[in-house]
Amino acid sequence: MKYNVLLVLLLFITGCNLNIHNIDNTPKKKVEAYLYKYQTLSDDIIEDLKLSVEKEIELNNSYKERYMEVIKNNFRNMTYEIKDEVENGNNSIVEVEITVNNLKNAQNKCNNNNFDSEVLKCRIEKMEKTKDKVKYTIFFNVKKDINSNWYIEDLSDEDEDKILGIYEN
Repeated sequence: MKYNVLLVLLLFITGCNLNIHNIDNTPKKKVEAYLYKYQTLSDDIIEDLKLSVEKEIELNNSYKERYMEVIKNNFRNMTYEIKDEVENGNNSIVEVEITVNNLKNAQNKCNNNNFDSEVLKCRIEKMEKTKDKVKYTIFFNVKKDINSNWYIEDLSDEDEDKILGIYEN
């Protein structure tokens, strides 16, 4: 009897331990961790942002630095709400509503598609000052690999623009 109790206790402890390790391996948790990396400005998010901003040839170094700060501020202040999660075997779709600064609207207040220095200055200043928020819905496609680990498929350019706050409907 004594050994049976020990065996049951051991199985219970081991089972609980396994659940603790798998608790973050859900589609919803993967999306939360993904968005948290933006909010906390993780190293890989900052590196991706630097690479992206460096490609903006119309921006001089001063504007690039200011633009980086605008985007970083937007990431830090992003909020989100998981609206739905539909799991179907090895596939899942997680619907998320994010709220970010409406940087696209701020840019559009300059009313010019040219990229001369005055327009760029206007756009950066408007983005730095904007308090306008916008809500977007993103459907994250989350898949299970052969080891039963969930991962997020690459986002579309439109969804990335939503996180940046520069998506135009």
